[in-house]
Amino acid sequence: MKNQKIINLRALAILIVVLGHSIILYSSDWSLYTSSRTSLFFDYLKKVINVIQMPLFFSISGFLLYYSLKHKKEFWNFFKDKFKRLIIPFIIFTIFWMVPIRLLINYPGYINKSMYEILIKNSILGIDNGHLWFLPVLFIIFIIMYFIGKLLIEKNKKWLYMFFFVILLFISILAPNITINTYINQAMCYLFWFYIGFIINYNNFINYKVNKYILIVLLAISLILSIYINQVVIKYLLTIIIILSLYLIISDKRSKLIDIISNNSFGIYLFHSPMIYITFTFLSEQSPLIVFIVNFGIFGTLALLFTMLLRKVHLKIFIGE
Repeated sequence: MKNQKIINLRALAILIVVLGHSIILYSSDWSLYTSSRTSLFFDYLKKVINVIQMPLFFSISGFLLYYSLKHKKEFWNFFKDKFKRLIIPFIIFTIFWMVPIRLLINYPGYINKSMYEILIKNSILGIDNGHLWFLPVLFIIFIIMYFIGKLLIEKNKKWLYMFFFVILLFISILAPNITINTYINQAMCYLFWFYIGFIINYNNFINYKVNKYILIVLLAISLILSIYINQVVIKYLLTIIIILSLYLIISDKRSKLIDIISNNSFGIYLFHSPMIYITFTFLSEQSPLIVFIVNFGIFGTLALLFTMLLRKVHLKIFIGE
C-alpha cells in the first residue's frame, strides 16, 4: 500500500526543485548566465531551496529503498531495475534532450568544443551535464545502500544504524575536500541524506505524532539559520532538523493534482531543467517575475505534459519505466 505522506512529499520535493531551477538566474551563487535585472527575494529564496532540495530528494529515495529490501529483492534484479530506471533515461535525455537544446541556443559551455567533448567529457563523464548528474549519482548510491541496507535489516541492531549514521555523516562532510570522480564525490556527499530517509522508514518516524505548529516554527528558524551559518556540523544539524520536520509536517490527505505531480515527478525533473536555458538565453533581461512565470508555470507544465505523453505513446522507457 502506498504511503500518501511520501506521495505528497515527493510532489513537494519536485516543486521545490523546479522552483529552484526557475529562479537560479537571480542567485548570487550562480554565474553561468547573467542578467542586469536582479531580485533579492529570488536570491534568498534560492539560498533556502539549496538547503532543502537535494537532501530531501535523496532522502525520499532512501525511504523507498527500505520497502524494496524488506521484500528481499535479489541484487541482480535490483541492479537491472535501477539501471533501467536511472542510467537509460540518463543516456536518452543526454543525447535527445539536454545536448540538442543547448546546441540550439549556443550554450556558452559548448563553445569551441567538439561533439566528442560535449557528449563524452561534458555529458557522460559529468563535467557539465546540468541536472542529469543526479541520475548516475543516485544509481551509485542505490548500489552501495543495497548492501548496507540488507546488512542493517538482517542484523536489526540499533547500534549498527547509529554506526553507519556517524560514518556516512563523516564521509559526507569530508567529500568536498576529496577529488576522485565527479559522480563518486557527489555520491559521497549525498549518501548520508539517502541514509536518513532509510532510517526514517526503519523507525516509522513519519507517523510520529508531534505538534505541527511547533514544527513549523522550528522549520522556519532552522531555514533562516542555515542561510547565515557556515559552520559545517551545525549546518548539517539544521538540515537534518528541516528534513525531519518536513516528514512530520507533510499532510496525508489525498489530492488528485498532487498525485499527478508526484507520479510524474521523475519525468518533470528530466524535462524541465534544459528548457530554462531557453529563457536565460532570450528573456534574461525581462522582469524576474516574467522569467519565473515562463520557467515555473509554462515550462513546468510542459514538463508534466511531456511526461504524460511518453506514457500515452508507450515510451515509458524514456523515463525508466
